[in-house]
Amino acid sequence: MFFSQIDNGTKRRFPFILFFIVEDSNSHKPSVMIPPLTEGQQATLTCTAASLCSGSDPNITWIWRGIEPNSSYSTENITASQGPNSTLTFTPSAKHHSTKITCVVRCTGNETTEEEETATLNVTYVKTPEITGQTTVKEGDALNLTCSVDSFPPSVITWTKDGVNKSLISETGPGLNNDTGTSTLVIQNVTAEDSGKYFCTAKHPNTQTQDIIVTVMLLVFFSIPNSCYASFKCTNSQLHQQNHCHLERGRAYLAAIEQ
Repeated sequence: MFFSQIDNGTKRRFPFILFFIVEDSNSHKPSVMIPPLTEGQQATLTCTAASLCSGSDPNITWIWRGIEPNSSYSTENITASQGPNSTLTFTPSAKHHSTKITCVVRCTGNETTEEEETATLNVTYVKTPEITGQTTVKEGDALNLTCSVDSFPPSVITWTKDGVNKSLISETGPGLNNDTGTSTLVIQNVTAEDSGKYFCTAKHPNTQTQDIIVTVMLLVFFSIPNSCYASFKCTNSQLHQQNHCHLERGRAYLAAIEQ
């Protein structure tokens, strides 16, 4: 850029530079430092007032879910300290995951100023797996079990069977989905060998395992000789209930075999 000046009738141009000072609006914001959070392990958060309150001590308040931690309305088991750097100590749990906490800094001097910073909590946790599905299936039918695990970060779920020293992933193929905290184990055409105890394991920094017992019912078919029909007569009332009549004939045949 240039400016003009007339000197003794002569117009001259001189360059000049404009300097603009832009103040970062975040430079005076407080900072919140959060260590790695694990369920059941005490942790301390730190809020630093930075240079917001020059020449005076800041008044720092922690707000959790809209409630000041040290207020009489708070149900959290936490403690907060005051000073240029305020700390907040608590024991994280699964219910704290994804919640927000805010550090509010108030300065009193010639004029009152207030700034705040909000952070989201990420808590490492894992719940006990839950297995659902039919635990008694008929031979030849499909076994369908689902294992669900609530955790952060998401757990990797594997299925194993008692007495089988390998994962069931290769046997179930596409029937196993473990990328969403839910894994489904499907075994088609079950046999007696599929009976037993199955384990769902959630691989996590704090690995959890749940088990379930599966029973496969065998279908037994046998032929009843005509002599059995002759030796056992269904009553007139039983003839109206054909299935019941056949059942009684079968029982009579088994009793004859046992003798």
